[in-house]
Amino acid sequence: MADASGEQRFIVPSCCEDFILHEDQGLLARVGEEFECFACRRQWQKTVPTGFRCLTDQVDYDVVVERGELGARLVYLSARLQRQPLTRRCCQNMIRYSDPKIGAFLQSSPRWSLEGVVLTCLACGTKWQPRLVEVLGWQKLCYQHPALSAPLALQELPSGRVLVPLSEWSP
Repeated sequence: MADASGEQRFIVPSCCEDFILHEDQGLLARVGEEFECFACRRQWQKTVPTGFRCLTDQVDYDVVVERGELGARLVYLSARLQRQPLTRRCCQNMIRYSDPKIGAFLQSSPRWSLEGVVLTCLACGTKWQPRLVEVLGWQKLCYQHPALSAPLALQELPSGRVLVPLSEWSP
């Protein structure tokens, strides 16, 4: 996905990351072995013990393991030498799960306010504030946290829903 500056930001589809890291397909593969994501059919190759190449997109990824603020072990794929997603995968998943529920509640209770509502990621501890922002004539549900200069919104992509800067969102 290209951002406002035209630079490419590489976001691993959730299905591929799950397949490689959590279904152990990639972790158990031998270096040089090729395999396919069962959900999206992207072709992958294990290039080093902790690295993979998406043959479909020609992008190299490394396995990253870190500890979140709350002590949770976070494991994800990071594009090597490329611009990274704006948020951790744990936050992306929490917001993707919460967004439809918040949106449905707002539609059914128009007088309800997002004032003071905070979503806290249980894995890394990041606190997100949902809010409605008018963009292109739409009321768009966005998410903000103190380290970001602008809110993020969920964008539908062929590989799934991802958080993008509001300035990059399109209906």
